[in-house]
Amino acid sequence: MDWLVEKATELGVASSTPLLAERSVLRLRGERAEKKLAHWQAVAVAACEQCGRNRVPVVHDAIDLAGWLRAHPPLPTPGTRLLLSLRAETAPLAA
Repeated sequence: MDWLVEKATELGVASSTPLLAERSVLRLRGERAEKKLAHWQAVAVAACEQCGRNRVPVVHDAIDLAGWLRAHPPLPTPGTRLLLSLRAETAPLAA
């Protein structure tokens, strides 16, 4: 996750939200979750310093996928949501 926060920051994201999957190994709760979140925010700050970026992205609390989908309604085209995926069968964003 450290590497993802670092590279996403260097690429210019405005914010990132860690997703907790049903079979995620890492389960964050309580004080441990707060420490991890602070660590990831510090990684984002360091990445901004490294690449010369002047706006630090926000690292949000980890959330499960269902909660994230509820919090981010579909785009104006009914039923459309955009998610990044590395799977070979996914459609390009332009399509």
